[in-house]
Amino acid sequence: MCRLLFEVRMKHWAAMLIVILFSGCTSMYFQTLDEVPAPAPPAASDWPWQEYWTGLIFNGEKIGFTHQQFVPEQDRFRISSEAALHFHFLFVEKEFAAITHDWVNADLQLERFDYTYKIDNSRRTIKGEVTGNQLMLEVRSRGRVDTKILPVEGELVPMNAIYLYPVMRGLQVGKVFNYRVFNGETLAIHPVEQAIVAYQASELFDEKAFKVETEVLGVSTTTWIDASGLPQFELSLRGTLISALEPETYAKRYLTQAALSKSEHLLTYSLIPAGRVIESPRSLLQLDVRITGVPDGFELMDSSMQQCRRGDGRWDCSIRSDRGAAESTPVQPASYTVHDTLPSFTVNSTAGEIVRLARDITPATDDPGAQVLQILDWLDRNIEKDIVDSYNALDVLAQRKAECQGHSLLFAALARSLGIPTRLLNGVVYSQEHEAFLYHTWVESHIDNRWQAIDPTFGQRHADATHIALIEGEELADLAVLLPMIGRLGIELY
Repeated sequence: MCRLLFEVRMKHWAAMLIVILFSGCTSMYFQTLDEVPAPAPPAASDWPWQEYWTGLIFNGEKIGFTHQQFVPEQDRFRISSEAALHFHFLFVEKEFAAITHDWVNADLQLERFDYTYKIDNSRRTIKGEVTGNQLMLEVRSRGRVDTKILPVEGELVPMNAIYLYPVMRGLQVGKVFNYRVFNGETLAIHPVEQAIVAYQASELFDEKAFKVETEVLGVSTTTWIDASGLPQFELSLRGTLISALEPETYAKRYLTQAALSKSEHLLTYSLIPAGRVIESPRSLLQLDVRITGVPDGFELMDSSMQQCRRGDGRWDCSIRSDRGAAESTPVQPASYTVHDTLPSFTVNSTAGEIVRLARDITPATDDPGAQVLQILDWLDRNIEKDIVDSYNALDVLAQRKAECQGHSLLFAALARSLGIPTRLLNGVVYSQEHEAFLYHTWVESHIDNRWQAIDPTFGQRHADATHIALIEGEELADLAVLLPMIGRLGIELY
């Protein structure tokens, strides 16, 4: 079924990827054909294939595989997918695995699903079904069960059917499709736009294929789908992420290779050079920056210590830490929303172990400022700073180690359980080790009638001025808007 011979093509890929990844000149590898077939849309019961395997390459290096099945079951169809990624980041091995099952009707409309995700040592299962115009979700993690209801409007397709949809609707150049998908990782419904723009041949894959451009979650992906409905080749993240058909043995082989992903491609891709070195960044009180590469339509946020204004193709931001500010300094009062006080899938502030720990940490005071200091001290002594991902605050508490987002999730859970409104900020911060800006998460807590920036990872009661906030949010769906920026942002100090 999968005729792309990975081993034979590796030498071709090695040369081509240099051009594709770094110059963006992909057109020379794809020939648009004048004679275009018009394959009839296959009925789901007469689908031409039942499974395929793909290999994943990021920045020229193999990082994982995916396996997808489309299987008839009585009066519906099961779409099953497994994915495994294994790579290095900051010299630490990272692992992600997913096993998902979607049951759809003959038109690919979602009926029910069962997903299992694992990232490092954290595990999450998600089950749900569509009832009328509602999607009912049940999320399990660390023995805790949370529920959520999402409204459903119009067509709803599972994320795993995103490349089945244009096949079933008819592969014809010029067609444009708009519908919505449910994404189990973000626990949200997202709009999709797909356009069939050409019929092409290429040295990178065996079969002639329809070029399909897909826009979802702010990310543009180009996929070449052959007349039988198989995705032969795919480019995403401006060509840095590549997926291609492989035989099963080749797709899985990377898992047993001892030398897999020994370079820091992910780190290199996400670093943002500053142009010059910032001395003593953790004690910096003010910083002025010019930011480029922000997508059109995206508004940089103002935070408790940041004000930004749009210029011609850029944003100019002034960041001022409130550390050391005199009590007499005028402060603009700021309000908070109910969301900043409530539990969520990631900030488990009402979980019994979180509530008990917060009380144990702060036994002798009801003063929010003092409680924040005690939480920071406890985190510093008890939660190791490590590149370990977590789905929520309970994962962090169980593992006793986390990266910046994990530290911030646990801080927010403890603070909210004590009645301190707290929200997560996501952006970039200057790394003295790498002499560049890196993506980072910290918090703001509402104390003394104003928001105050706090960095639990650095143990900073008042975050330093190298913290440049891009968005507020604690769920993966909130962070999705950052995807188009990674690898594109530029920061100039002035």
